[in-house]
Amino acid sequence: LPTNDGIPELARYLKEQCPESFLIVSFAVSSDGVTWEGRRGAELFRQTAQLPGVDAVGYNCVSGPHHILEQIRSTDISGVIVSAMPNVGYPTVVGHKTVFQGAPDYFAEKMVEIVQSGAAIVGGCCGTTPQHMACLAAALSKPLPARTESPRDSVRPQREKDGENPLWDKLSAGKRVVAVELDPPVDDDIGFFLDGVRTLRGEELALGYRRSFFTDHPEAVVLRAKLALHGGDQEAIKARMEELSAKRRASQPLEMPSAGSTFKRPEGYFAGTLIEQCGLKGKHVGGAEVSRKHAGFVVNAGGATCADVLALIKKVQDTVFTATGVTLEPEVKIIR
Repeated sequence: LPTNDGIPELARYLKEQCPESFLIVSFAVSSDGVTWEGRRGAELFRQTAQLPGVDAVGYNCVSGPHHILEQIRSTDISGVIVSAMPNVGYPTVVGHKTVFQGAPDYFAEKMVEIVQSGAAIVGGCCGTTPQHMACLAAALSKPLPARTESPRDSVRPQREKDGENPLWDKLSAGKRVVAVELDPPVDDDIGFFLDGVRTLRGEELALGYRRSFFTDHPEAVVLRAKLALHGGDQEAIKARMEELSAKRRASQPLEMPSAGSTFKRPEGYFAGTLIEQCGLKGKHVGGAEVSRKHAGFVVNAGGATCADVLALIKKVQDTVFTATGVTLEPEVKIIR
């Protein structure tokens, strides 16, 4: 964050909706300790640490570990749970690509110093790789080297818990936790995020054979679904499920790798029947094969590549169209 505008409202709302939540507010400061909006990081830190509902405050992004370390050492962190997640270094352009060249061992070394300086929650931001995290974890698993402490950071902050807080309990016990970072909008107005949200009911879902509103609108994301179920006899339901499963096992090549039914059912026909009538059952391209059990499936008969599967799909489409005039449309989604 470049400023703490809107944080009091956010913290209050978050704690009202989820009292057990753990809120970390982190500021992005440059090497001179100033955010891109011209605010001093140390000032933002102290102001935000005093806000109700804020559990931890820290710094992340923009700067590398050396400058984040300097920022923490120059900030009054007494009584505050401190978070530090720097970039692994500073970006440079190599071969038209922007890369971060901070080495894992250097990153870990600096992060140990950051922990010694009072940070309780540490991680990495831009340029961080699993190797950086592994190196950091290994360094923190060992006894930390002794160092001369200043009066400012000689006392590790202790949090007075207001009731139960699972995240703090895990941190105190040394357990691994997962955090989610939200990239904020310019201000605290989230109305435009909700403009595209709508509730679909009944016919609006356009449910049909292998299609729905969502197949026609692949950009849509389902956030929540409410289903109405009807009660029934447990044994009867179980018997029906087993019956349907047995039919599938008997008629479909479930014992072989595939992406499922390969072609959509053309209007007035069955894809598998057309393919079989054209003599394509068992045909190969490389390791890809038209299933001998159900011609509507392209299966991996051993060592098939993506190119094999696509070539066989094309061969089936061309053969069926030439013989019957029917165009077979793939039911599988091909991501290129």
